[in-house]
Amino acid sequence: PRGPSFHCLFPPLLVPASISAPVTFCLPYPPLFPVPPPRTPIPRHSTFLWGRFLLSQFCSWLSWIAAVALWVAGSAYRMATSKSYVMGYWNTRALGEPIRLMLGYCKVEWEDKRYQVGPPPAYDKSDWTNDKESLGLPCPNLPYLIEKTSGFKLTQTRAIVRHLAREHCPVLMGASTDESALADSATDFLFDWWDAFFKTTYADFNGIHKDADMSRHKEAESQCLVGGKRFEEMKGAYLNTKLPHYLNQIVGFMQGAYGVKADTKTPWITRNNLTYADFFLFELLDQNLALDPKCLDDDQYIILREHRSSFMALDEIQDYRSTRFKEEPIHNRYSHFHRGWLSTLSGNK
Repeated sequence: PRGPSFHCLFPPLLVPASISAPVTFCLPYPPLFPVPPPRTPIPRHSTFLWGRFLLSQFCSWLSWIAAVALWVAGSAYRMATSKSYVMGYWNTRALGEPIRLMLGYCKVEWEDKRYQVGPPPAYDKSDWTNDKESLGLPCPNLPYLIEKTSGFKLTQTRAIVRHLAREHCPVLMGASTDESALADSATDFLFDWWDAFFKTTYADFNGIHKDADMSRHKEAESQCLVGGKRFEEMKGAYLNTKLPHYLNQIVGFMQGAYGVKADTKTPWITRNNLTYADFFLFELLDQNLALDPKCLDDDQYIILREHRSSFMALDEIQDYRSTRFKEEPIHNRYSHFHRGWLSTLSGNK
């Protein structure tokens, strides 16, 4: 009998019609390599027809294997793109914003869990400490990331940003091992810069400076008092000495002054491809511009202005900043970064 004329995903079960009669098989059309079924029984000793028959069986099995492989690959892709997260951090930008930028860029579902610090002088952190030990975090700290479906948990800013890049946008880890190493190096440098920045904006917080002027933190106030002698002195030293030093260092890095092989046509930190390090550089520059809006005005910093404008022009970043981005607060209530605290305090709880 003639084989069926429909396609079949699975290879057929081959059963001889008769032991003594010429062998007859019902063959399906293989899904990827259609071979018409034989119209007549296959003689036992016909090498050509037996070869054709075996080829059709091989093609059928190959088609089935290919279909399974595509299904597995599709399932893995759907699982990766359908993951949803909880990202926890203080009700500030600070070190949490690069993670929010990466989540927005990767177009994944995520919940922005913000923890609120109480007013001075106690600055109660029970909003966070009540959750801290119950979340099952490795090395409990802020920021943290929790994948809702699998329950995977991670802390530390750099580790989270790199994990999200590997999981959803591997190209952001660098197109080569050299580029990946450069992104790592630049990121570590940027965190040295961030440390100096925090020491200035938190000039009168004893959690950073043991000799801080705690009289700047008065009861019944909403936040640390504006200004102060210590803050003004540290701000002046930062803007006049430390900030130009860090700006010049990163410009030199991007311009190849330290042996970085680069395509100077791109605005990114490695001067080749966009990497996760660019998310840190953009946010750090943005926060410094809030402290001194003219800090990038000099001609020598044109490369940083190009970086900033190019990053903001990315479609994914534009979408995030037009929907979920919160410009304020930048740093916490015990810092001297006062822009926006009073107007956003209730809305960001």
